[in-house]
Amino acid sequence: MKTQEAKGVTWKNLLIAAVLLIGCVVFYFGVYRKANEPVAVLDRTNAAPAVHTLSEVTEILMQYDDFFTEEMVEHLSLEQNFGTYIIPGLKSTRTVNSKTGQSDICTSMTPQGMDVTEDSIFVSAYCHTKKHNSVLYQIDKKSGRFVKEIIMPNRTHAGGIAYDNLNQVLWVSDMLNGEAAVSLYTMEALENYQYDKTKKPLPFLETHVLEGLTRNSFMAFRGGSLYAGYDVSEMCASEQVVARKMTPQVPLALDREKSIEQIGNPVKLSESPVEYRHTAYPSGYHTRDILGAIGFSNQEIQDISQ
Repeated sequence: MKTQEAKGVTWKNLLIAAVLLIGCVVFYFGVYRKANEPVAVLDRTNAAPAVHTLSEVTEILMQYDDFFTEEMVEHLSLEQNFGTYIIPGLKSTRTVNSKTGQSDICTSMTPQGMDVTEDSIFVSAYCHTKKHNSVLYQIDKKSGRFVKEIIMPNRTHAGGIAYDNLNQVLWVSDMLNGEAAVSLYTMEALENYQYDKTKKPLPFLETHVLEGLTRNSFMAFRGGSLYAGYDVSEMCASEQVVARKMTPQVPLALDREKSIEQIGNPVKLSESPVEYRHTAYPSGYHTRDILGAIGFSNQEIQDISQ
């Protein structure tokens, strides 16, 4: 009898402990972490991996054998750092306090948008606790080295950024008076910005309201036009997109038995219908074949790849 009572008490204690533990976890991540940041241990933007090393990332990626075929692995093996880049600032980011405007270190930056220019990779990020101004991280495309952080003038979510190669500007998702908006920087202003000298965020050159959008979470620039939107699934399900067959299933370049949904060609010609043969090959996929065809030896190609 006593043994059964003891077992009952033990199970009750374990149940209570489990409920308390779950409650603490929910409170920490759902309430406390939304308003409080971990203590900063660095006085600058960190450029080292925040969680996984390169070898660990490579090992994780290799588990997705549906995507990382032998051809893909061979291609990435020739790329620097297996074709990956470290996103800086995840442990600490130099920015300013959004209330005081004073220099501060944020330990809760959340990466959002990304785009690539001729020489750089830009990644946008906002403060999860809403205490600091948002930033852009600039990364050297060739070396993968973190160049600098660019502090934006507000706490924009910056869900999307888009490089306009025609006008040499970078568009940034923004909000203005509760409405979806887009702001811009000239590439010259981004290149010249040095927080160490100005001690101020970099103001946007212009900001424009996007009528008809509740939010602006993603953007892309192509063919002289800037595309902005909020919900991809909602867009793809719209009557017009479905009627015009704008989201075709396209075979993968490296595995034609599998396909993926892509954005289709908006130009529809009755006499010359579009044929979607396969997705694009990875960047540089044919480089070795081309170099070999114009006379480079295997050793010379290997030396160039290094």
